Amino acid sequence: MKLCLLLIPFFFFSCTKSKEPESEAELTQQVEIGQVQEKPSQEEGKECEFVSNLENPKFEVTGYKFQEKEGVTGTFEDLVVNAAQTADNIEEILLTANFEMTEDSLEFGKPARNSNILKGLLKNIPGDKIKGSVTSVDNSAKTVMVGLDWGGSTHSVEMEFEYNGSDLSLRGTIDLLELGFNSAFGELAKLCKVHHMKNGESKTWSDVSILASVPVVKTCK
Repeated sequence: MKLCLLLIPFFFFSCTKSKEPESEAELTQQVEIGQVQEKPSQEEGKECEFVSNLENPKFEVTGYKFQEKEGVTGTFEDLVVNAAQTADNIEEILLTANFEMTEDSLEFGKPARNSNILKGLLKNIPGDKIKGSVTSVDNSAKTVMVGLDWGGSTHSVEMEFEYNGSDLSLRGTIDLLELGFNSAFGELAKLCKVHHMKNGESKTWSDVSILASVPVVKTCK
């Protein structure tokens, strides 16, 4: 009991020990109550521009199979993308962007799969190229409208855009049935019936996901 009584002042002293004096460096970093110091932007007072690299654009198309919607991703190797190489802002690059791809340059990882997509779908849609261009930009919603020229008609497709400091990307989805390619999609589903069979049921989805991106670097002088 006496030992406990002797230890009480020690613990009390330990918990109420005064704070060590701050170093001079710490004192100089203190900010007065009610004041906020903002770090000046490194770009303040400088002229900045966005520079795009269009030599190796990334373009991915993903179709889906099975009831659980398993993705199959491919690309078109003969792809040309044009846009402003230097611009004052991202919107300017987007509004000057257009593309063109050759249908028979598709590559989905397997010769049989390539053949089924080409013969079943693409060859049953008029034309041999797919073209498009950005027609409008909504900066607040981070979306663009793309005029997709495919199959003898122009289709309006909304896509989301994102700039992460190194790449400018577009993401969106098209539905082959909504675009009016019912017959071509039906032929594709027939050719893929066996390959898209699981648990006794074959399923080919009509929606297709699209991802496109190009490197864009912001430079300030």
